[in-house]
Amino acid sequence: MKYHIDEYDYIVPIGSNCRIGQALNDLGYRKLSLPLDWTLTSCAAVYKAFEKDFSNFMSHDTCVLQDINNYPHVLNTKFNVNITHDKAINKESIEKYNRRSERLLRMLNSDKKVLFIRHHNDGEYMINDI
Repeated sequence: MKYHIDEYDYIVPIGSNCRIGQALNDLGYRKLSLPLDWTLTSCAAVYKAFEKDFSNFMSHDTCVLQDINNYPHVLNTKFNVNITHDKAINKESIEKYNRRSERLLRMLNSDKKVLFIRHHNDGEYMINDI
């Protein structure tokens, strides 16, 4: 049985980098923002984030600021996720990722058809080993 992308209510990028989010955006399939859209992740990081329902995905307790080769970004040390397009851990970024996480969890608890897509390129640029 073949499936077509239009048969799904939502298409969810789950890493390993921004390419899937960007491709979905370019093709007009990106309907909303979700927590893993623009991140660098390993499969283990994605698993941990889902396992913990994205709890504290962006927070002062779980994230640190990093600057690698003059590229500042946020690293979630709890899940080992590079949140590469955010440059600060502040009220706005925390609220943004809380909204995105809640949106994803509501979607998964609905009767909607969800397709997860991942560009596989694990580990080359991960900062911490978990």
